[in-house]
Amino acid sequence: MSKVKEEIIKNWSHFVYVVDVAMGTFNGDPDNDGIQRMDIETGHGYATDSCLKRIIRDYILRVYAAQPGYDIFIKRQAVLNEVIAHVAKELGFDENVKLKNGEAKQVLDELCRRFVDLRAFGGVLSVGILSKAGNAGLTGVVQPGVGWTVNPIMPLDDCIAPNAVHTLKESEAQEGVNRSMGNRSGVRYAPFVFKGSVDPSRAAVTGMTEKDLAMVWEAMVKGPEFLRSQFRGQVSAQKLVLFKHDSPLGNCRAHDLYKRVSIKKSSPEKPAWSWEDYDFSVDLEGLPEGITFEELL
Repeated sequence: MSKVKEEIIKNWSHFVYVVDVAMGTFNGDPDNDGIQRMDIETGHGYATDSCLKRIIRDYILRVYAAQPGYDIFIKRQAVLNEVIAHVAKELGFDENVKLKNGEAKQVLDELCRRFVDLRAFGGVLSVGILSKAGNAGLTGVVQPGVGWTVNPIMPLDDCIAPNAVHTLKESEAQEGVNRSMGNRSGVRYAPFVFKGSVDPSRAAVTGMTEKDLAMVWEAMVKGPEFLRSQFRGQVSAQKLVLFKHDSPLGNCRAHDLYKRVSIKKSSPEKPAWSWEDYDFSVDLEGLPEGITFEELL
């Protein structure tokens, strides 16, 4: 990553991010056998903001966690109250006693210093020894929304028949044929579009810097490359564009910027099976005063 100033974020930004999947499930619903999440009213697929945050967390953990201040708080299988108690103990507090507001702030500040995902996304920290503190919640600086597919999707559900079984009992029941059945779901192709914001007023609380933000952008561009698997399919980041404000309060409404981004099928009458089947454009004519546009991907 190129050198970026380690100064607190001071200006609003809004972003549009496009990531696609081919022959796989980008964000499955665990309450629906892992099938790609879909809005039953419109048929459009969607992915939660938590899905995108996990991609970012996993990439930074993989690439930057060895650097001081760039560990990840919400790791897979983490026991968060134990992490909080450990930090409190290192600061000289009794990890078995609930902290008051002033004490809790010291712990929160140290948690933010150590964990970049808390600086970026915030967290519900009014738990464990922080449960009695009135100021133990953090609202994140980077706030992505739900990602929606450009067009309705048709989930696929394939039957898989491995030539093997798991137990001797199964093998004996099949008289040595040894076949089992399973399924794999996904979509043929779909681009997901996330829209989000960067709020500098929250950076003053969590301590998020321009360097942290550059890592988030890098993770959004490169992180999907590490998702590829039989279940997830071919996942790729396709576009990441920013609208930067020269004011900490913003120069215009987010909606007026988002609607400048257009993503549509090149041939509406034909199925879209790749990113090349879509037209992506940004209307930069008459941008509001104080807004600059940047294309990161």
